[in-house]
Amino acid sequence: MQAMPPLLSVLTLAVVATAPAFAQTVTVTPTLNTRLTWTDNVDTDGEDPRQDWIAEVSPGVSVSRASGRFRGYLDASLRNLVHARETDQNETFLAFQGNGEFEAIEDAVFIAASGSISRNSTSSFGRRYSGDELSASEDSETRVWSIAPRYEFRFGDAGAGRLGYESRWLQGGSASIGDQHQKRWTLGLSDPGAFRLFGWGVDYVRTDNSYEEEQGRDVTQDVGRATLFVNIDPQFRVRAIGGYESNDYAVADGEEGAIWGMGFDWYPTERTNISVTGEDRIFGTGYDVQVRHRMARSVWNVSISRDITSSLDELAGGFVLDPVFQLFYQLTDPALPEAERVRIARSAYERAGGVGIRTNAYFVQRSARAGVTFSVPATPCRFPSIRPSASA
Repeated sequence: MQAMPPLLSVLTLAVVATAPAFAQTVTVTPTLNTRLTWTDNVDTDGEDPRQDWIAEVSPGVSVSRASGRFRGYLDASLRNLVHARETDQNETFLAFQGNGEFEAIEDAVFIAASGSISRNSTSSFGRRYSGDELSASEDSETRVWSIAPRYEFRFGDAGAGRLGYESRWLQGGSASIGDQHQKRWTLGLSDPGAFRLFGWGVDYVRTDNSYEEEQGRDVTQDVGRATLFVNIDPQFRVRAIGGYESNDYAVADGEEGAIWGMGFDWYPTERTNISVTGEDRIFGTGYDVQVRHRMARSVWNVSISRDITSSLDELAGGFVLDPVFQLFYQLTDPALPEAERVRIARSAYERAGGVGIRTNAYFVQRSARAGVTFSVPATPCRFPSIRPSASA
């Protein structure tokens, strides 16, 4: 498999930078992050802990565009970590995060592209925790690129359809998470209020993963569902789910079985929404519970789930849908450019342990998270771009 070159990052930057041609607003923000850290265990691979000072000076740039037919953000920085004693561990590398979408045909054809370059602990048993800002080894560098065209259309009074394809490339720096290519096809049709009391929906997803030699065997997953909506009233509806799935994640000759489930969506007030789904799957019971309540000065979130996932899905941006990430995102200053808000929120999310295990394999993940955000409009919370710190 040929790895995806970093051309996507160049194209994303070029499209954002040339956005004035579309008479839209582009925000470009130079950044400079500095940090001074003292540690008593600079060499985590050695037997004897050693003390050292580590200085970081990282110039960068954030570019964002939030209107028009192209929307997206890009955040890039050149991280420079310099050790006072262990100079052989000095590191200079590019950290990059970009995400954008172009509306090729109005209200019909969209093309999304994203890319990221980061260095983070890729082993669940590594000596540095996931999110450690001193994790700068070249062996822990991961690069993820994706491009995803899709076609959306409407039918009837309120029906909607979607046909999409996404191709992702991952370049990993170690055996714990190696090079892989994921191709995903999606098809969805739904009209939840087609017959007022009843509605319907069908969706199908096929995912193919291929790996470099000795990194793992190629695997495939097919999931198809049909949903019957029962609209009890405008604030409450029940869902009956039936479907079929197959994958060869656990055994080479594959597993397959039916999907049966129930769920409901409840909107008791304009500020509260509750969504619950439970299903009988081939791996056991799968479920997804989402509760969100917004008050004048706070937002409350509860998320409980069990499903099949992968490190590639997480690295490619799945964290954005995590309610815990959303809490950190909401704490940032809304006046900041989108790229800066995402960068700050993701950094806090990773330091809080939001990033899970890293592995080439697909796995069943069970998670339970809860959080609350408090805001004071008179003094918006804003993390400074330049912030010295010391840690042991």
